[in-house]
Amino acid sequence: MLPEHVINADDITAINSSPDETAPSERMPALSSSCSFKPFGLEDSTEEHFRSRDDEKRFYGAYGHIREKMDYSYHSHYQKQRQWLHDSIMDDILNSASPAELQCEPWAILVVCAPGTESMSSMAELLRKNHLPFPSMVTIDTDEIRQYLPEYAFFLRESPDLADTRTEKECDYIAETLMLAALQSGRNVLFMTRRIDISSCKQKIHCLRTSSLSLKVGLIHVIPSLAIVADGTLTDLERTSDVRKGPTDFVEQSKSDVDYYCSIIKDSDGLQPTEEIRQQFATIFGQQRSVEVPNIQRLASGDNTVCPKRHRLFSVLRSSEENHQSDDRLFYGRFAHIRATLDYSYHRNYTFERQMLQDAIISEFLDATYFTDKHGDKCTTPTEPWVVFTAGAMGSGKSYTMRHLVNRGLFPLLAFVRVDPDELRRYLPEFHLYIQQSPEDAGTLTRKEAGLISEILTLAALQEGKNVLVDGSLRDAPWYEEYFEKLRGTYPHVRLAIIHVSAPREMVLARASKRAHSTGRIVPEELLLAAIDEVPKSVKKLAPLVNYHVELENADEIRIVDPPDETWDSFQATWAQ
Repeated sequence: MLPEHVINADDITAINSSPDETAPSERMPALSSSCSFKPFGLEDSTEEHFRSRDDEKRFYGAYGHIREKMDYSYHSHYQKQRQWLHDSIMDDILNSASPAELQCEPWAILVVCAPGTESMSSMAELLRKNHLPFPSMVTIDTDEIRQYLPEYAFFLRESPDLADTRTEKECDYIAETLMLAALQSGRNVLFMTRRIDISSCKQKIHCLRTSSLSLKVGLIHVIPSLAIVADGTLTDLERTSDVRKGPTDFVEQSKSDVDYYCSIIKDSDGLQPTEEIRQQFATIFGQQRSVEVPNIQRLASGDNTVCPKRHRLFSVLRSSEENHQSDDRLFYGRFAHIRATLDYSYHRNYTFERQMLQDAIISEFLDATYFTDKHGDKCTTPTEPWVVFTAGAMGSGKSYTMRHLVNRGLFPLLAFVRVDPDELRRYLPEFHLYIQQSPEDAGTLTRKEAGLISEILTLAALQEGKNVLVDGSLRDAPWYEEYFEKLRGTYPHVRLAIIHVSAPREMVLARASKRAHSTGRIVPEELLLAAIDEVPKSVKKLAPLVNYHVELENADEIRIVDPPDETWDSFQATWAQ
């Protein structure tokens, strides 16, 4: 049995020790050790920066089975959090495409755009003028995909000439995964490219050929008219022999590998397919769909939304909420029913792909619990779940204290869904850019979105009858008084608890400084001092409203200071369910 009131200081490691220093069975939900917040520099490609350093390749999400079969002699394997971002991008593009199911085999058409032919406008024109009479089409353009990456805006700001090359490999990986996902769902794919890596494009054709026996592959080469070449429209870069030679070489090497090939001239009036090519398109690409989709003919109607720029560029000067807000009230995914109940006089709704990313983060925390009852038997949910609130100023060592309670077997963390806004915001793909741009503002610029994710995660856990551990300060006593009352009214079987972690003022300031140096996130000293003074007062008001309250002092040793008669044995017994 442990000594009364004390955890020995000899067992205490550094406050910012890696999550990997604890045994896997005791580990708190945390970022993968491969996901660092090292500064993102101009010398880094996104592929290199977010490449997984784990020896074992792990694949996550709805497209994990596709990623598993990719060619990793060419591509890199990405960190879990980056795979979530990829999934949200692909979901958004697939969701915006017409979902008709086909009665015949799908087509994968690679449209190779020579310099000066503007890939996005060429793609739009092919669809808008009904040159390609497909009832179902997913358009894939790496130029569009890279606009979803928050780092792309960083490159455009710091060194525009590097923006494309530093994101090229990752965009290529996303595009290839998206192409295979669309084909597996029975839809045609129009894949646009103008920066030609011949080995990469040849690999795409091979990948398509081996992915499905019923697939057909087409190749369309869009080339500028002599007038465009002569009138000075091309940039100096586009006029270089290497840039112009790449697409031509690829097309010449690939003609024999596809089921259909043609070239189309583009002049100042747009694409100019010959009458013969028009007839070929109508004969070869004419398809029937097995499920009628309303308004599918918009692809041929001149609708300017056929190939929209779906995603505006990320800015570190805007909050993550402002960067990803949506003006509609449409809710998607696993937690749509919870999103519909939130207070949108305070929150803002998010775009489809951002909701998908948030769902992945929420599911990661929600599905990580492992509950055993007081007899040691594994259970799905407890009969009287706990909602435990940790309280304390930043630097008091809440996470550190909880980790050591877990390691000593005093608190069953694996039985709890952990809701920690500071941890959740670290999963946001642009958080490292906020840290790099302005460490003092990183928390503020992600506060609203981290709060929304926390709110959804808490409600999802409660609705599933799980224990919840909410990390915070509990500074705002009036708000929590109302919140506790709502919890008891909505979930009458829930028990509430407060674990208040305190520490001497000088230790709080020193730890906060150390944490700022380690993570890059700086909390102004005046806010820390205010929290040190206000949190104890708030906890004193809230303590009578909960089923259990304890104060732990985290100084040279961790000890119970209130209630005076509480012991580690009685503390441990509190959580038996």
